[in-house]
Order: sequence, then structure tokens, then C-alpha cells
Amino acid sequence: MSHPQQFGYWFVFGVLVASMTSLYAGENSTLIDTEVVSQALEQRRDRIMSQPGVVGTGLSLCDGKTCIKVLVVRRTPELQRALEQILANQRFIIEESGPIRAQPEDK
Repeated sequence: MSHPQQFGYWFVFGVLVASMTSLYAGENSTLIDTEVVSQALEQRRDRIMSQPGVVGTGLSLCDGKTCIKVLVVRRTPELQRALEQILANQRFIIEESGPIRAQPEDK
């Protein structure tokens, strides 16, 4: 059985992946670039998600190029530094989303 918070992470990830369709339409973003960034995210996802305050990850656009998006409860200098170390040499953005909670299941 999965943890409710884990469901929330996967829900956020699913929403972000669903929005990736726009990434393929951009002039500066190519399928190859998207695949490379996606692989980089997969390799680092556990380390990113283990940081206190991180509530989700996904792909986004940074200046027209595919990048990693990290959703956080609150952006702090400590979290910024930690993510810079984990995501060294990768384009990424941090979005302050606040807490994310799984919706209750309908019964």
C-alpha cells in the first residue's frame, strides 16, 4: 500500500509530465534534449525528493529549453544550495508551490 504523501508526489509528477506535450512544440527544444534532461531527472529524483521541503519534480521550459522543475513548500537559501549541488550542470527552476496533499479517495 502506498503512502498518501507518495501518491501526492506521483500525482504532481503525472500532471507535469502531461504538460510536457508543449515542450515538443518549441523551436529551441528538441526531442533529444528532452530525453537527456528526462534521464538526468530520473537519475537524481530520489536525491531531490529526499530534500526537506521538496514536494514534486517534473520537466518544464527554461528560456525555451527543456529543464528540470522542482516544486518546494518554501524556497530557502539552504534548499537552493542543496539543489544546485544535486543538479550541477543541469538547467532547473524552483517553483514555490506550498504543501501538496493527496486528495481523499471517493468512497
